[in-house]
Amino acid sequence: APLVEGAFHGLSRLRDAGIPFALISLRQDPLAAEHLLERRGLWGGLFVPENVYFVRGAREKYETAASLGVTHFVDDEPNILDIMSTIPNRVLFDLHDQFSDRGDILRVRRWDELVDLLVRA
Repeated sequence: APLVEGAFHGLSRLRDAGIPFALISLRQDPLAAEHLLERRGLWGGLFVPENVYFVRGAREKYETAASLGVTHFVDDEPNILDIMSTIPNRVLFDLHDQFSDRGDILRVRRWDELVDLLVRA
């Protein structure tokens, strides 16, 4: 999977601004996912074991986010965001502009939009 354009720069901006972030990802093979993060240059500087959570289902994704006190949850699947019912701010990363705007979910199309949104929060 190629790294989405702007991801490295965007995550670096969040880190430099002191905005904490975590990766909560559905993965059957966490080790393969860690290796992918490493190959993309994300492991060690931006993602470390303390801010990476590999889960097996959507419900566990929600429970992890809620237990961490996440205030902004970003996903590229609206059905996952629908499950995040108690997360105050849900953001759809719609890279391919395939979804419609919804009143209950914010939508961004690029990393710079996402970072601007999170820095303003």
